[in-house]
Amino acid sequence: MTLTTALEADDEPQPRPHVPAVRVTDESASPSATAPTSERVLVATLFLPTSVSVSVSASAETADDDSDTAAPSAIVLGASSRGNGGLFNAINAAMREGNAPDCVFVGCFPPASVTSTANSNCGTRSNSTPPGSVAMPSRQPPPPPSPLLLSDEDQLRVSDLALSLNPPCVPVFLSDDDIDGHYNMFCKQVLWKPFHYQLQDYPKGHAFEERAWVHYQNVNRLFAEKIVSIHRENDIIWVNDYHLMLVPEMIRRAIPSAKIGFFLHIPFPSSEIFRCLHARKQILEGMLGADLVGFQTYSYLRHFLMTCTRLLSLDSTPRGIQLKDKAVNVGIFPIGIDLATLNAKRSDPDVLEMIEALEEKYSGKLVLIGRDKNDYVKGVRQKMLAYEAFLQQHAEFRGRVVLIQVALSTTEENEHESQVNEIVARINSTFGSIEYTPVVFLQQNISFSNYLALLSIADVCVITSLRDGMNLTSHEYVVCQERKMSPLIISEFAGTYSSLGAGLRVNPWDTQEVADAIFEALTMTQDEKTLRWKEMYNYVSTHTAQNYFQKFVSETSKVHNELERLETSHIPRLSRDVVIDAYKNSHKRIFFLDHDGTITNSVINSTEDFSDENVIRETEASVIDLVYKLASKPHTLVYIMSGRRRRDLEQFIGIPNVGICAENGCFLMHANSTKWHAMLTDLDLSWRKEIVDIFEYYTDRTPGSMIQQNDVSIIWHFGRADSSFGKWQALECQNHIQNHLGTTYPITILAKQSTLEIFPRNVNKGRTVRRVLEHHYGNRIAKRLSYPPAPIHQRSHGSHGHQLSSSASPTGSRSKKFESSSPSHHHHHHGHHHQDNSGGVFDFVFCIGDDRADEFMFEYVHSLDPTTPQQHAAAPSPEASPAQDRARSPSIPPAGDSRKLLSLQEVYHARDVADHAPKRNIFSVTVGKKSSSAKWYVSDVDDVIGILASLI
Repeated sequence: MTLTTALEADDEPQPRPHVPAVRVTDESASPSATAPTSERVLVATLFLPTSVSVSVSASAETADDDSDTAAPSAIVLGASSRGNGGLFNAINAAMREGNAPDCVFVGCFPPASVTSTANSNCGTRSNSTPPGSVAMPSRQPPPPPSPLLLSDEDQLRVSDLALSLNPPCVPVFLSDDDIDGHYNMFCKQVLWKPFHYQLQDYPKGHAFEERAWVHYQNVNRLFAEKIVSIHRENDIIWVNDYHLMLVPEMIRRAIPSAKIGFFLHIPFPSSEIFRCLHARKQILEGMLGADLVGFQTYSYLRHFLMTCTRLLSLDSTPRGIQLKDKAVNVGIFPIGIDLATLNAKRSDPDVLEMIEALEEKYSGKLVLIGRDKNDYVKGVRQKMLAYEAFLQQHAEFRGRVVLIQVALSTTEENEHESQVNEIVARINSTFGSIEYTPVVFLQQNISFSNYLALLSIADVCVITSLRDGMNLTSHEYVVCQERKMSPLIISEFAGTYSSLGAGLRVNPWDTQEVADAIFEALTMTQDEKTLRWKEMYNYVSTHTAQNYFQKFVSETSKVHNELERLETSHIPRLSRDVVIDAYKNSHKRIFFLDHDGTITNSVINSTEDFSDENVIRETEASVIDLVYKLASKPHTLVYIMSGRRRRDLEQFIGIPNVGICAENGCFLMHANSTKWHAMLTDLDLSWRKEIVDIFEYYTDRTPGSMIQQNDVSIIWHFGRADSSFGKWQALECQNHIQNHLGTTYPITILAKQSTLEIFPRNVNKGRTVRRVLEHHYGNRIAKRLSYPPAPIHQRSHGSHGHQLSSSASPTGSRSKKFESSSPSHHHHHHGHHHQDNSGGVFDFVFCIGDDRADEFMFEYVHSLDPTTPQQHAAAPSPEASPAQDRARSPSIPPAGDSRKLLSLQEVYHARDVADHAPKRNIFSVTVGKKSSSAKWYVSDVDDVIGILASLI
């Protein structure tokens, strides 16, 4: 097998950035690469945007290898028509505008021509692509040289030449066997098909896949080694596409501190499809070596998160994946087109001339345009069937409408091509005549000028992809329709489906729906066409190739800096002396103490029935006494930030200067108050019924599990079930809820070690901390802080029949509850006065917790600390992010200034007028050594208790 037949273009031909041709016949002429000092982006992609052509003279062919007189090979580098055109265009556009750091491509050379010039000079160019031109892959390209045929000396010369290009290229030289096994066998047969929802077949048996996997690993290793060899500090490594999914983790092992982004240009399938891969675990772990994993659309991102959750048993949030000692962020980065370059090409005389010729040829006709690879996933067959149905049902359009379908070549042997040809012949024979051909079927690669001309004269563009990464043909069509503003028919399985909402969106498998869409497009009024086109053009013109490049690169760097600080190794252990010193030098203090796992050990009691709402979970008397003594210190407030129900926290009610947060922020009782406030802005709890139904389903199938229905939140306990089976069922349950309810209802799914908790998205501990601080700032605060009353006797949904508990005043029996749990407290209560903690800010804030629910607290208190870098304020999840809510914070006038309104963050950041004002100390502490946004960690509950006791 030749190199050219093994490698076929992954992407449809697009205009390429200009790559100057360099020809060298003397080794001494090879330029040396000068290492830049600024930040670079190392772009790893299978194919470089540059081709290499080697001409061998007759004397070189016949000379003995050891001969000193053998003529050297002539090496020519030129533009390539293969590889990832969208990526190359994005980088080229960003560099042209001066908005990109230095870029270096790392990849292998795409197929190029080679000739034996026995009767010609060494300098003769043979079949090489002219610089800056667009070369279209031919049906049967000439055989190229194998990289192994290049001598070590020639490989060095080629590498030196490639470094002199703009942008520089660093080649990875691969053997024929590796290329065949990696690309033809593993990428195209094992990965491409399931990633595009085609069930795999194994015509060569299990050995075929195993052999292909070995080659895939080897190529990824060679890429990783090459990147590691040229990497320097502050480089951003950008790994692209499914060919190199193992590279991020390989680089991470070699350079733990590297900034790595991975972007998948094709769809990511659902977990049910992905789990069929035999190397599924290794591929996922390879991708998770990156700091940031990017996708074209939200559905691909969601599939990736759920696959990691299901197959690797990892905790996921909409923001990313939580590993044992680090986190990996995910993001949506839809690729775009280079508008400026496309418009310049549209103005080319060749394009204008072709437009004029086509308009004359198809005068009086309505023209439908399609341009797709003729393979299984592009939906050409479905398009033809729909067009046939349209002509059958609408006789008035026969003779008036023409479908011009460009079928780009593909190396894949399939029955699909013959099926399409059959349908085309049937349409033309049934509805055509000598003067009229309903389908113009071009099985060839047309020039880019002709392509733009076709898009410009079209009355409708029809895209019926069965599965597509993005499909930028739709973007180019919208730009080319600046004059006609014709409509677009777009498949709901194309990546652009969710972006171009003004297009006529269809299910390509529904022949009648596509036929109806063709009729609707051809009969649409000009006003509607204009309105739809303007909406699509607004999206295309703002989500450009440059925008895609800049966002992904900047986000990779930003995420890396955030995650680097969050890694356990970077979080220092909190020194007790530091806390004591800050506490003693403060004038006004507030503590936010998580309950389970922080001030009390969170242990699942095998005899405890969480499904019984009448069971009260009491807190140890020693903890109650500690909180009482801490709150009795002058100018000190303590808030218990718990996920428990209100009734489980009654022991804290009545303790002076102690406030309570229940159900992770759903309810709040201020210090020295006896009234619960519901923090919910929306009391619609209709989601509870469906959550209970799902939990009941998994409870029936998981012995030892149970459901706990709180006033608002619902918790599924699986700690008493078999350890491995319980965790597996919890992952399945989490995916089930995320799939069916996560996008319908505003809920947060909180996965813990032995529980799965569901509560409203618009409440969390971070927002509760903000409300508490605003409340205690004083009566100069905005009126927004009037809360709705807590819900009373609202019946929950579900067969268990639980009710939301009453919001009765916590006096009487509830106060007695506190007194009876710790009799000595009754005596202290009489001598323990309520403190005036209003007016001003706290100069000592101590926030501590042990799980994901507490990350919201950490993020908010970081926003109050002027010494905290911006990355400390990264939300652990976009669900109910306090950072997003800060913009809606009430305006708060600072002390002594009624003319100016400031946010609470600005008040905390501002320096006090008095010179003697103490330094503000804000502590965020996580319990246990783990990845967290907290600034410090302590080992366990005993460590927490020891620090708090040292302050009494």
